[in-house]
This record gives sequence, structure tokens and C-alpha cells, in this order.
Amino acid sequence: PDQRRCCRPVPGGGMAATDAKHVVAVDVDEVLCRYSEGFMRWQLAARSELGDGDSPVQLPEVGICFKTACTKDNATAREEFARSAAFVEIDTVPGSREALQRLAQRGVRVEVVTSRPLSMQPATLDYLTSSFPGLIAQAHFSRSGEKGDICKRIGASVLVDDQIRNVTDATKAGIAGVLFDLAGTYTWNQAANVPSNAVRLQAWDKVVGHILQVLQLPDEVPGQAKARATAKAPAKAAGKAAAKAKAKATAAAPPAKATAAAPPEAAVARADGGASGGADGGATALPAAL
Repeated sequence: PDQRRCCRPVPGGGMAATDAKHVVAVDVDEVLCRYSEGFMRWQLAARSELGDGDSPVQLPEVGICFKTACTKDNATAREEFARSAAFVEIDTVPGSREALQRLAQRGVRVEVVTSRPLSMQPATLDYLTSSFPGLIAQAHFSRSGEKGDICKRIGASVLVDDQIRNVTDATKAGIAGVLFDLAGTYTWNQAANVPSNAVRLQAWDKVVGHILQVLQLPDEVPGQAKARATAKAPAKAAGKAAAKAKAKATAAAPPAKATAAAPPEAAVARADGGASGGADGGATALPAAL
């Protein structure tokens, strides 16, 4: 493919290639953004099927939204949606922005690899810039069956995608794959077996943990442990000083006066018994052990 057409830097994007030791590739639709639900919401609004506008929008389950958004009959509608204001207002996938921030903090360069058509380039770049500012370096627009080659060319170690065919294509190119299945709701990818060099994960926090494991990176940001230890140092020192002062005060205190020992319970019982005599005189005292 024409590299000048399939790759675009994201304005204000992430670190340059020379600054990153690790590269991770991520898909856009249903991985970073909830495209299918956004398309369905826009289409219902266009058909005036949302009622008076005051009631909350009741969308079908995401699997139905996905089928509707991807059908050939909606090809023209998808182009219209990409030109609408609603396109750049699509909800992000829960945890996706925080996940990219965690990766950036650990020096990981994130690049988008999407199968969106070239006609959606401008709108896609606008969306990535506004929804993930400073977190994505480049966007690659691939054709079917090209994601593995693109990931290999950009030096990606991992591809995160919701389509089993793309994950399989990446693993064949030696790239670790993550099949993203948000909260187990992505019915379109649940019937397929995951390749041996891939995992199925349902949340972005799990995805980041897996990526860091593949890249052999610590979960903590460099310097975070040291900062935490530094923050604890004053409290630890204060505790030691208090313990030392208490020990000194104890050593300087005068010894306590000895007190007369109380009579054992058995002796008290015998004395009471001898004084009473009569019928109660036969009562035995409690054993000393009690």
C-alpha cells in the first residue's frame, strides 16, 4: 500500500519513535471508542425515533448495534456519520484513556492501526486528538489482512483488537495479540478460538497488565517506589524518636514500692469457717488452685 496514504501522525500525539523502546498497536472501533453504539444513536436521531428528547436513549445490546453499523446497507450512512458532529463525540471505551496514560508513563509508544476507510482519516484524527490528547503518536489506515504487516513494520510488540481475524493476522507476524471483549459483551468475537500467542481480555486495566508483562516492564512508574519510600521516611523517623523517648523516660522513673501480698483465698475461707462454727462449720474452703 501507499505508505503516504495509510499512515498519518496524530496532531499533538505521543512520543517520537526515537524516544520509545516499546510500541503497542491498538484498534479504534470498540477498543478505544464505542463506535457501534455511537452510530446507532446517531441513526436513531436521524430517523426521529428518539421521542421528545427528554427520555434517555434506549439502545439495543452492543452486538445488535455492531451488526447494524457494519452492514453493507449502511455504507452511505457511515460516511454521513463520519461527517457529522456526533462522530467526534462518540463515547470512549471505559478505561481506555487511563490505560494509554499508564502506558505513556512507562515509556510505551501507542500507535493506532485501524481498518477505517481513508475517507474517514480527517474525522478519525480529530477524534483521536480530542479524546486521547498527547497519547497516540500515529494512525495507520490498513486494508483487510494488513494489520500484521503494519504492526511488524512499526515495531509493535502487541496488537489490541476486537476482531479475531486481525489478532490472528498479527500473531502470524510474531506479534502478541489481545482480543478485546468489553465485559464479555462482544458477541461477534466470542465464537472464535484465540491463537496461542494471544489472550482474550474484558477490561482495559487487564490489558495494560498483560502488555506490561509481555514487554517485561514494571507495573510501577519509574521513581514511584522511591517517592513512596521518601514520603514514609518522616513518619518512620518520628516513630523511632517517640519509642526512644519512651524508653528513656521508663529508665529514669523511680522503682515502684512493694505492696503486701493479699492472703490466699483458701486462708480467707478457713478463717471464715472457723469463726462461724455451727451448721456452717462443715463447709469446705475453695481449692487454692482456683
